[in-house]
Amino acid sequence: MMAILTGPCEFSRRHLGELLSFAAEHCQLLPIRDAELPEDGRPRTYLRHDIDHSMLDALDVAALEAEHGVRSTYFVQLHSTFYDVMSEQGHGQLRRLVELGHEVGFHYDITYYRRTGQSIEAAFRRDLALLGDLVGQPVRSISRHDPSAAHLEPELLAKIRGAAPFDAYASPFFEQGRYISDSTGSFRSGCWCRHLGEGRKPPLQVLIHPIWWGEQAQQWQARLRSSAEREARQRVAAVDDIIDYYQRFLDMGRDFAGKNA
Repeated sequence: MMAILTGPCEFSRRHLGELLSFAAEHCQLLPIRDAELPEDGRPRTYLRHDIDHSMLDALDVAALEAEHGVRSTYFVQLHSTFYDVMSEQGHGQLRRLVELGHEVGFHYDITYYRRTGQSIEAAFRRDLALLGDLVGQPVRSISRHDPSAAHLEPELLAKIRGAAPFDAYASPFFEQGRYISDSTGSFRSGCWCRHLGEGRKPPLQVLIHPIWWGEQAQQWQARLRSSAEREARQRVAAVDDIIDYYQRFLDMGRDFAGKNA
């Protein structure tokens, strides 16, 4: 492996920047949607992000990638407990990902459809079209949330995969390729940096969850809390703005009443 590190191998944006810098130069680094592009002689790597907790963290990583000339795929949920892409703010965040040159894919949640008693195929197709409307372009790539718990009958899986050109858990991304992930803040097969110096092999898919890569390396429990606190501060600031608006409205009402007394 070629030497790429100037500091510790850790879950920090500093290290992620190192990884992106090296990969952009030595790998054919692609979002999922560009799978049909011709090879350029470098090891091919598909870079993907599942947004499970924080759009703010995702936007930080997206901006860092853009600084390095990297484009990747951001898989977004429509029914997350932690963020809302249907809101005005969430809609703007989706569009920002696109402005930075990234692909927005659909991170669909089978267990959500089952818990709510919906037809899986019908709900999936509805949400896929809705996300395309929000992004302003058809959604070409999909990935399952928590694939280990989302068992599907082969016929239903085929219908879901047939609704979009690319599925991150199908060939050539997963079944016939290589795959590494930082799920729960841990690379099971070693950090991405351990794979960057490898020669040409089957394509590598790298799954990076933005939430684990903070300004400073932290234990995964602390990262979850600090990310949630950051999101909460933004919501409190929005409430403060509403309080100021209501107060001005009430003050105007008292002034109006006083003038007409």
